[in-house]
This record gives sequence, C-alpha cells and structure tokens, in this order.
Amino acid sequence: MIISSSIYITNKLLSRVTLNRQGSNVIMKICYTLQRCEGVLWQNLNHQQLLSSLKFQQSSELKYIRKIYHEHRSLDQEIQENTEI
Repeated sequence: MIISSSIYITNKLLSRVTLNRQGSNVIMKICYTLQRCEGVLWQNLNHQQLLSSLKFQQSSELKYIRKIYHEHRSLDQEIQENTEI
C-alpha cells in the first residue's frame, strides 16, 4: 500500500509535540498546499517549489519539512523497488 504524500507529511507534522499559533498556521498552509498537489506524482513534484510557495519564516520548520520530504521519497523508492516485477 502506497502512502499518500499529503497524509504521510501531515501525520509527521501533527506528531510534533509543541505547536504555537504560528506553527499551527504553517501546518495549515502545508496541508492546503499538499491537498492541491495531491494526484501529482510525488517524484515529479519539485519540493523547492512546494517549500517556497509556503513562504516559511522559520528555518527550523523548513529543515523539518525537507527532512520528512526525503523520508517519504526514500519510502516511496523502497516500495517501488519491492513491487517491481
């Protein structure tokens, strides 16, 4: 079962322990952007475009999103390799 990109990243974000009001707003922007991008092959989604479109103020948030993006890419690749005939 391939995990939806938006579900995977949203769950990762929501698993963060402490969120202030600004953090919540950032997550809402991310969720909205990911919903719009859903259906686009994740491999073809330029993560720099995605990240820049969210206009992150805090570099720590940007680093976190980049980290989970790469986690998802690795998971996606592993699933594809294991399901190829």
